[in-house]
Amino acid sequence: MFVGTSGIFGERLCSRLMIKRAQGVRSTVGRGARVTTAKLADDTPLDRRQLLQWVAATSATVLIGKALPSSAAGEPKMSFFGADAPSSPFTYNEREGEPVYKGITPELLNEYRASINGAKKRIEDAGEAISKKSWEDVRSALRLAVGTLRSVCSKVNSYAMAQATKQEKQNIEKAYREFLKRIEDMDFAARMKDQDRAERLRTASISALDNWMSVVGI
Repeated sequence: MFVGTSGIFGERLCSRLMIKRAQGVRSTVGRGARVTTAKLADDTPLDRRQLLQWVAATSATVLIGKALPSSAAGEPKMSFFGADAPSSPFTYNEREGEPVYKGITPELLNEYRASINGAKKRIEDAGEAISKKSWEDVRSALRLAVGTLRSVCSKVNSYAMAQATKQEKQNIEKAYREFLKRIEDMDFAARMKDQDRAERLRTASISALDNWMSVVGI
């Protein structure tokens, strides 16, 4: 490694050149860099200061030549966040675009997704019971949906939060709490037999569930 013009490299090179009193010194630097030639008269001794200055200039040219990107390679690229991207609750399979959680198999993830979608369909289908004011059917559908979702969503949240940043954890918790609140409000509207409110909250519950699924990437 180059130590500097006053270090090992400079001292050795200075001694050699002063002994030989170079007729011409040709130094080829890195690929694509300029070739530097120094010519000295036979009767002119090489001054030590001049030689050290020449060594410094040549070394700087070498370093600059190595730092510059070649025209074929184009401009160097760097991530906005540096070498590594910020952490995320999950990573993506670039070919398929599927979220892959650490510690969970694709089969189990698909099983969770199927359970969530099944519970979501119960909430969607509750719209018919609301239109008929069949309140027991509405509340029964909600109990079944929530029973599944509380179990599955908590497991998915655990996987996601284990790899999430502080902000991502807050987003997951907020989305999940919002969904649970909408479901509880819908159940209360069904108990009160408030048809309009129950229907509005049914739609809001579905939107909140979709939002949570988007936040955790499932």
